[in-house]
Amino acid sequence: MSNEIHDLLDLAVNLEKEGAEFYEKLSRLAKNKTTKEIFKSFASDELLHAETFTELKESEPSGKDDPIDNELKELIKEISHEEVLPLIHEGDVENFHPLTAIKLGIKTEKSTVKFYKHILKRMKTENGKSTLAELIKEEKRHAADLTEMHKNKTFDF
Repeated sequence: MSNEIHDLLDLAVNLEKEGAEFYEKLSRLAKNKTTKEIFKSFASDELLHAETFTELKESEPSGKDDPIDNELKELIKEISHEEVLPLIHEGDVENFHPLTAIKLGIKTEKSTVKFYKHILKRMKTENGKSTLAELIKEEKRHAADLTEMHKNKTFDF
């Protein structure tokens, strides 16, 4: 496995674990049973995604590193250093306004989809490509579900 793809998949595992923690916190805060179940489901999905990325890391063969383009560098910086993970990790989710939490979830899911598309370009095996394509679909579904919750104000903290 190339160092670059290894590092990208490690970041993906971390993103998924942080996402699971975020959604688990939102589930505990939710008063509405349906909202609570949606967030629990998202948390469970994210943990499964982390396991899948770990398996992908172990199964993807080593190869020549493709250079990381500026767009990917900026996306990694945005996700890991500036806007997404620090807000989830260091932010006091319990004190977020519900709309803020939902918006952060939408932003995270959309950023994650962009990031995973960059990883997809670097996958060497067909299994890796198809697995990652499925994960991207699930992240898009999360973003769509959160967007719907935001639009219809169907959450209660």
